[in-house]
Amino acid sequence: MEQHPGEPVKSPNVMDTVCFINSYLSTCVAAFAPELMPLPHSPNAADHWEAPIMGTYKLNVDSGRIGNYTVYAGIFRDDRGKCVGWFSKSISPPIDPEHGEYMAAKSGLAFARFLGLRTITLETDCLTLVSAINENLMLNLCSTSLRISRFYS
Repeated sequence: MEQHPGEPVKSPNVMDTVCFINSYLSTCVAAFAPELMPLPHSPNAADHWEAPIMGTYKLNVDSGRIGNYTVYAGIFRDDRGKCVGWFSKSISPPIDPEHGEYMAAKSGLAFARFLGLRTITLETDCLTLVSAINENLMLNLCSTSLRISRFYS
């Protein structure tokens, strides 16, 4: 599809984005670490994604290990499922997955502030991170107001 000057960029739908990410990660794992097992997430995990409250944004974060690296990432979507921003980072030496989830959340909150997102829902599969946020241990990371919707496994 050709993009014309001044025409708004169309964002792919959520499922297209998830399929692309799964395909990309599978290709990376096969190319750089063929001895590793496939990613533990179900290919249908995105079927359970729920949009945030109208006028707000959702940040999904995750962390994992590939070879000698910890990789963490996040994606921001609006209430229609449109991607409004994403980030990823790999670090070495690797850290434990829980710490990777904390790093993803911290990076995501800083990026939310940079993007000017004021109210976000954070979604993670790390129960200790959810508990820490619910106990107000991490809310000083930025002025973005948080609402924890749920954690998933």
